[in-house]
Amino acid sequence: MANTNFKSTDALMRHLRDNGITISGSSQKRQLINNGYFHGYKGYRFFVSSSNRLPFTSYNEINSTIQYDTKLKSLLYGKMMFIETALKNIALNTIMAEVGSSSIYDMYDKAVNSYKNAPAGTREDIKKKYQNNKLNLNYSRYNSIKPLKPA
Repeated sequence: MANTNFKSTDALMRHLRDNGITISGSSQKRQLINNGYFHGYKGYRFFVSSSNRLPFTSYNEINSTIQYDTKLKSLLYGKMMFIETALKNIALNTIMAEVGSSSIYDMYDKAVNSYKNAPAGTREDIKKKYQNNKLNLNYSRYNSIKPLKPA
């Protein structure tokens, strides 16, 4: 059964007006369409907790906040991607050097604790936990690379 509780852009604009946000005209309608209702309004209603409502009264304020947020993200995005890539490569190189192989299977067998390679003296319940974690990791890896089912 299809969910028919969606609102048109005009209905969303009415909803915003009904909730104290001044919005009108084709320009603000286009901004709402481009930003998306959930990102453009829902994401900026409060800070940290819903009890800390932001005192917006016009869509211009919301749109200005979205533009500021977008510009701030664009300033940091390249640097964050550089750091993320560098950390991944450092970790991967360290693991491959420790394992002595670039094979994913060797990494699983030698670098990920499991029942059979737990340190000497490890309690049985901890070994089982290691094995469970390893199986969950493997399951996540397979799920992330398996093809999607056709619709």
